[in-house]
Amino acid sequence: MLILNAKTIANMLAWGIFAFSLFSEPNLTYGQIRPVKFIPLGDAPGGNFCSSASAASADGRVVVGNGVNDRGPVALRWTEQEGITEIPPAYPEKKYRSTARGVSSDGNTVIGESSSTASFRGVNMSQGYIWTAEKGIHLLGSLPGGFPASAARAVSGDGTIVVGQVAVKGGAKGFTWTLSQGMNKIPSSSTVLPQDAWGITSDGVATVGVATEFTNDGPLLFSNGKRGRRVAFRILNTGEPEALGILPEHFSSVAMDASRKGKYVVGGSQKKRGGGSQAFIWDATQGMRGLGYLPEHDNSRATAISDNGRIVVGFSASGKENQTAFIWTRGTGIQNLQTLAETAGIDLNGWLLIYASDISADGSTIVGSGTNPQGKPEGWIMRLTGAAK
Repeated sequence: MLILNAKTIANMLAWGIFAFSLFSEPNLTYGQIRPVKFIPLGDAPGGNFCSSASAASADGRVVVGNGVNDRGPVALRWTEQEGITEIPPAYPEKKYRSTARGVSSDGNTVIGESSSTASFRGVNMSQGYIWTAEKGIHLLGSLPGGFPASAARAVSGDGTIVVGQVAVKGGAKGFTWTLSQGMNKIPSSSTVLPQDAWGITSDGVATVGVATEFTNDGPLLFSNGKRGRRVAFRILNTGEPEALGILPEHFSSVAMDASRKGKYVVGGSQKKRGGGSQAFIWDATQGMRGLGYLPEHDNSRATAISDNGRIVVGFSASGKENQTAFIWTRGTGIQNLQTLAETAGIDLNGWLLIYASDISADGSTIVGSGTNPQGKPEGWIMRLTGAAK
């Protein structure tokens, strides 16, 4: 599960939205989901105050994110007992950049990227890493023949599988990494070539992300002379990647996360090249359906889904402005998380909840980014009660 820094959020806002649709599934019951506690994440000591929360452990008791200290951006790990601790970077230099993007179910394994001031062919390179308190940080490396650059996006619940993107000759590819096998490209089919892996299920069964799909009516012309499009994909275990399609009259799509066993996939479907997107949920039976957006908005994306597939979080916006965190269930549709919290009696005291990055596997905790009462970017944690059983 993931994290997004300010630049990534800005890039993703260029992806856009759609029409609202509801659907039902038999034999499901829903509790009255209600926010019950709001916790500001804080920041690392030193530097300009700026933080974000990116991912939560299965029970929400451990949260990882990003902050800034005297030497630059730094990966953070938070618990209610210990507060914030910094994850030591791979390059202990005067200046560096380190981010945390995902965390295992038990909260003991963290993944992200780390870079230094050193460069390769004039370009600063960063590499994905995996970290535990016991073994410290381990760089994931790259693939032969490519740039020494990779980005770790997500980690399986047991902390043994990392997925993300790696730079290779001719572009970028999605990868999987394990301690025993190292880094490998995600398998391709004759028509679907995974470019980036944004999520992996807690059970490690399914990986999702964005791929190039070659199709005769695709809007893009690639260097090999084939037409195609960028499209959300899902791959189960060691099978072939499956293109999940786009919403009607849309340009492309990307998958960000999936529920247990890959049953439900969420992400965003883009309206047009360079335009906004609409959040979606996908399953093999009903295909891709739009989740809509908040009132007076026309741009949304789903970033994460609970393990049982019943709670989705993300952001909704008006173009690239007025961005707001949302929560969605089948019973309620899309809701403004800030409004829901304030209605439940939580005093946010001047906070603006801008972006929901992740929801814990058990549906008890949402984490994200916002603006605190002092006008500073800060990560936040929201506890919920009444999650669907």
